[in-house]
Amino acid sequence: QTKIFSLSQAIKRGDIINRIEFVRADILSLEVDAIVIPINTNLDFGAVGRQLHERLGSSLSVKLLNQPRPSIGEILVIDANPLPASHLFFTPINYARFARPSTILQGINAALNKAINLSDVRTIAFPSLGTGALGFNPSDLALEILKIVRKHLENENKLEKVIFTLVDEAAYQAYISAYQMLLLETSLLYEVLIAIPPKVLILGEEIEISVN
Repeated sequence: QTKIFSLSQAIKRGDIINRIEFVRADILSLEVDAIVIPINTNLDFGAVGRQLHERLGSSLSVKLLNQPRPSIGEILVIDANPLPASHLFFTPINYARFARPSTILQGINAALNKAINLSDVRTIAFPSLGTGALGFNPSDLALEILKIVRKHLENENKLEKVIFTLVDEAAYQAYISAYQMLLLETSLLYEVLIAIPPKVLILGEEIEISVN
């Protein structure tokens, strides 16, 4: 009887990772509910943030004026207008001069938690965090990042899509490889063997079955 539950769980996990997508696109052009912008704790921008500043100009500075500086594990949310997205999530992934994989993962966690807690966020887009100026190899981060995303999706049905926009070819391939590893973890083969005793059965009679 427990094997039926295990089978349904396997199908559920496969559906979950299908809610993760990878695109080669300009993240600032996506029509999503939230775009994640990596920053450091001094509100200094990385490559995506600088593109955002070029796109929005002084209006971005006005929106950020007098905003508190978020710490690692916190999110600063502002309106994304005039971009197609609804919200911008500024996610600190490093201190002013120091970064490590754990701070990047904290930033991912914080962004997903904020998305879940906002009623109007069902789609969220991430760039390749930590692989620009911080210089981390995407192959060292991708699998751990995707495992965090999968865990959030397993615990919360509200998020419909988590999108990774990966302009760099190395980052794209690293995430695709990590995603394939997740698929292997959820691709399980089940064989059900039912042994029927060689006798006439009475309607409603109980029989033993073996499930392997």
